[in-house]
Amino acid sequence: ARGWRRLQVRHGDSDAAAAFPSTANCTWSFVEQPLSHFTANGGDGTYKQRLCIYDGFWGGADKGAPILFYTGNESPVEEYINNTGLVWELGSKLSALLVFAEHRYFGESVPELEGKAKCL
Repeated sequence: ARGWRRLQVRHGDSDAAAAFPSTANCTWSFVEQPLSHFTANGGDGTYKQRLCIYDGFWGGADKGAPILFYTGNESPVEEYINNTGLVWELGSKLSALLVFAEHRYFGESVPELEGKAKCL
């Protein structure tokens, strides 16, 4: 086993994955993003990028607790959140806020421009 699964074996806890929260424990939201960060005023417009936020570990900004931002893989965000053990482990240890962003053009983060189906 690789990565954080090795941690399960090393500690002898086969249920370690179950100890971490999952997408079911997160808050889901969207943030308006420019279609282009390289042209004036976002170029052709904006799209809604889906975010998954978990605050169950967070110690708070007033205590200087960090925010761990996981940039999306090229797939819908829910496909990798539950398999990203290191982020959950670090979030727990650091009292961090976890933010997972969905990659543009995947999942529910697909721009729709007038007259252009799925904008692809």
